[in-house]
Amino acid sequence: MNKITLERYFYPVGQGLCCRERFISEQGQEFNLVYDCGSINKRFVALQYSKDMIKQIFKGVDIDLLYVSHFHNDHINLIQEIEKSAKSIKRILLPYLTLPGLIINIADKRVDLDAYSKDLLFRAAGMTENEENKKGFEIKYYRLVNGRKKDLSNKDSLNQDNIGKDKNLVFSGINLFGNILTNFISSIWEYIPYNYNEEDGKDWADLYNRIQKNGIDISNSKQVVKNLNNLRTIYSQRPKNFNEQSTVLFSMPRKDIKIKKTKEHFFCINQNKEDYCNKCKCKNGYNVSKLSEAGCIFFGDYPLDKNDFFTLLNNASNLSNISIGTIQITHHGSKTGLIQNNSFCLYTGRRCVISFAYGNLWNLPKKEVMERIRIEKGMAYCVSNSTAYVQHFEF
Repeated sequence: MNKITLERYFYPVGQGLCCRERFISEQGQEFNLVYDCGSINKRFVALQYSKDMIKQIFKGVDIDLLYVSHFHNDHINLIQEIEKSAKSIKRILLPYLTLPGLIINIADKRVDLDAYSKDLLFRAAGMTENEENKKGFEIKYYRLVNGRKKDLSNKDSLNQDNIGKDKNLVFSGINLFGNILTNFISSIWEYIPYNYNEEDGKDWADLYNRIQKNGIDISNSKQVVKNLNNLRTIYSQRPKNFNEQSTVLFSMPRKDIKIKKTKEHFFCINQNKEDYCNKCKCKNGYNVSKLSEAGCIFFGDYPLDKNDFFTLLNNASNLSNISIGTIQITHHGSKTGLIQNNSFCLYTGRRCVISFAYGNLWNLPKKEVMERIRIEKGMAYCVSNSTAYVQHFEF
């Protein structure tokens, strides 16, 4: 097999998340995947700084897939900057939204209602077709469904109200290669996405019922706009730690693929320039043990404290049987990362990457999460306002 390298980046966007995987072959072929890109740095670091950094990083890059885990500002509001600077974005994968899901996102104060965010929301609900953007390249939009193709034969399993044609659906638990992706790395790598259990969640049903009891006709866009404040009040009564929209991506090598070389490092970004540093305070607590597993789970804001996480793992053929060496800690280190089953060790021996802003209003990461990582003998890697973390693998 010809040499293929993987560079995995966790960028310093502060209170937000932006991750990238870049594969390069000996022949110069490239594959780029971006998982989320957003920041709410208005109070912590100048948001313009994050925008300028993202523009520089992705300038002239061909992005094969941009994966959106959910629609909160701190995960999507820098995607526009990527579109402005990238050479192309071939595909964007969004969570599938039913009509209730669309309305509840509109009601969520953590979701901006600017033109771009609304466009993504309506695309996720199947209400907008692919079109050429201002830069002149076409982006194909896909929607990630909770379930496989056979589930669609029962329309009750998916709320079809106001949902458009199902021509660009992607199904949870199915490798994206051979589905919407074809590339030189398909022989060594897998991307397995999972959607949240929207249709099975009583929390969704309760919120939807409250909207109906308030006499709001959510099929009428004018009523939705008129009752926006009421919708947001209803949404504020949701259960604690209800991050209902986040999807998960398993990124991992195929079975029997061997790692030839590995390395990792932090670097600081100053004035839009990559400044690699060997003696930087950002390396306090830095662990240099060998990277033995190449895979990564990108959790976004997925609530690990809910029982369906174990269903997720069962669908992923059991976490212990796959090559996962890195965990993107969910929800910036909030308590939703605490699995209730203490006998299950998610973090043991793994790099646990936490993206957050120093001095944030929520005191993230929570000390309980850091303690759980320590007890399970994981390795906490903090990616914050100006410190990025990079992994390098050679296959």
